[in-house]
Amino acid sequence: MVNINEKIKNIGEYFLGMNVAEGFIYITVKFPDGWKVSNRLEEKYDVKAIRTENEMGYYFFTSMDVGFEKIFEAIEDTISFNEVALLKQTLFMEKIKELQILFEDEPLDVLETIEFKYKKRKGRKNEVKEKEVEICQEEC
Repeated sequence: MVNINEKIKNIGEYFLGMNVAEGFIYITVKFPDGWKVSNRLEEKYDVKAIRTENEMGYYFFTSMDVGFEKIFEAIEDTISFNEVALLKQTLFMEKIKELQILFEDEPLDVLETIEFKYKKRKGRKNEVKEKEVEICQEEC
């Protein structure tokens, strides 16, 4: 059984309200500007999301048959996706600054030898696979 109070706490500051009417569950949320809502919610969760009339938030809705669990999963997934995207964007900007300093300080012949190495987790066993990406001038 879904603990609705706990689910509302999980989506925290984004939660605006909830309504049950005519066999449907509606949850209204407000996300920060620039956040995206997947167009695959219906496919994955049997949940739909539409912009509110004032375009300040979203209505997530589904039938009572699908239930509260799926609608909250869809909202939590949307929040998680966007939070990870923000972290990636921040990290990307940090790496750009690092590269900018490197390009300002190093001569061209050194810059032409740059290689990127990172560890990529593979599968559920968290196997680590090292991957190299080369930046080259002529062949790429």
